[in-house]
Amino acid sequence: LCGGRLDIGLGAGEATECERYGLDVETRGQRFDETVRIMKRLWTEKVVTFEGAVHTVRGAGLRPPTVQQPHPPLYFGGRVPAARRRAVELGDGFIGAGATSTRDFAQHVQHLRGLLAAAGSPPGSFPIGKRVYLHIDDDRDAAMAHLGAWFRRFYGDYVTPGEVAVFGGVAACVAQLREVIEAGAEFPLLNPVAKDPEQ
Repeated sequence: LCGGRLDIGLGAGEATECERYGLDVETRGQRFDETVRIMKRLWTEKVVTFEGAVHTVRGAGLRPPTVQQPHPPLYFGGRVPAARRRAVELGDGFIGAGATSTRDFAQHVQHLRGLLAAAGSPPGSFPIGKRVYLHIDDDRDAAMAHLGAWFRRFYGDYVTPGEVAVFGGVAACVAQLREVIEAGAEFPLLNPVAKDPEQ
């Protein structure tokens, strides 16, 4: 439908999401890995049989084939080392979590680059991005109040918006975005937290 313009972003999800759907939290990573391996095989092989610890597939196929060959690019995200290892092993790129500070993201990028070097990936062959929560407002206090309300709805008390979001006037936001790029984000994914189209 999109003529080969599809990039797919994947993550294992939070433990609370597994619990909500009645899935075993302990097998979350294994389930996710097997699912991705099955997807990739369905995109690249005519008939797939797979026997895993979580999933079993026998004689499955997928038609029509993907426009992008061998398959659409897979971008993995997350905050933990396992997410970065998974990205290098199974993916084509990485997107740092929006709930991660720029300082922590810089450390994650260094870890990723080490994993990529160990895997023999050529420099520049594995795009790295970062989701950036954003709120532009010359009144920093008003921006922080808006971010705080949004983050409480979305993350509860788990994330402190002042540590992870880009906010303030335009010049302040540009400076903070430069820091994200200098930390290793080749492409920032801007995620305004207000519905206002001006954002």
